[in-house]
Amino acid sequence: MVQVARGCYRDPAITPTLEKVDSEWHEHCYEGELTPQSRPYICHTCNQPIRDGDFVSYITIGFAPEEGYLRPEQRGYELARIEHVRCPARASRYGRVGRRCGSESRNADSVEGNSSCRSAPSCFVHHLASAI
Repeated sequence: MVQVARGCYRDPAITPTLEKVDSEWHEHCYEGELTPQSRPYICHTCNQPIRDGDFVSYITIGFAPEEGYLRPEQRGYELARIEHVRCPARASRYGRVGRRCGSESRNADSVEGNSSCRSAPSCFVHHLASAI
């Protein structure tokens, strides 16, 4: 399964925290871009490091977990994609400001500007339309 989620990156963890699951897909059904990388992570959009405490969108690939669990099992040591939720590079083009975990409301649904995000050509979190 492919899981698109948002959370806080906490170094040295491989997988960021799970604040919000945005979508889940069969691996063969997922049409988004996957660019696997291991730590240290680099934002796919701005090519800047993902730092401890950054609020990120990320994709993991693994097996569907048992009922009652949310994270894919056997995820491995890579993320299939990772980027800042409000990437500074996108902010300069779309007027959004990046954030760090704890710097504002911890409500994972508070990703304002999803409408701009969906129009950003490099943004993989366009699936968030269902979360609005």
